[in-house]
Amino acid sequence: MSRDEPKPDSRRAEVEGSNATPADKSYGERIAELCRQHEKALLRMLFGRVSSMQEARDIAQEAYVRLLALDRPGTVSFLEGYLWKIAANIATDGARARKYRSAHDLTLASEPDSTSPSPEFVCLARERLAICQKAIEVLPPKCRMAFILRVIDELPFEEIAQRMSIDISGVKRYVARAAVHCQQAVDAAEQIEGSLI
Repeated sequence: MSRDEPKPDSRRAEVEGSNATPADKSYGERIAELCRQHEKALLRMLFGRVSSMQEARDIAQEAYVRLLALDRPGTVSFLEGYLWKIAANIATDGARARKYRSAHDLTLASEPDSTSPSPEFVCLARERLAICQKAIEVLPPKCRMAFILRVIDELPFEEIAQRMSIDISGVKRYVARAAVHCQQAVDAAEQIEGSLI
């Protein structure tokens, strides 16, 4: 072949060179023909596995898409068998995933829900939050700002120091002072409540 002659399309050559198909058919046409020929039988097989015609159609569609997406389609000499194998694998994977989800859901349903707090805890937490909010409001401005940026906005000490134009140790002192102030406010409120009981 001379340098000026166009190179043949290697993908088309592979497709044309594979057995059982005429050379003038493209790979996409071969897949379309395969789909038409085997659609009903493939859907029956899949319906038997998944018991849902819609899911069977979805699996068949995914199998066709995977077959079309092959990098080297000419290397698969028996496209029909390959299509059926892809579809069966997708159905098996789906059944396995459903079984896992079902078992996981049953496990979660049988366990007591330890993640949700009791109503008493929620009520107590709301009371403490209200006390802390009032305590934060009376803090000096810089102390309040450092505490809010660290505890509520969860910023690193370095960033807070840059924003406030102070050193990191100053930020840490402000945050510690605010935390102690809030804890003292909560303790005082609990003491008062305990003495009333």
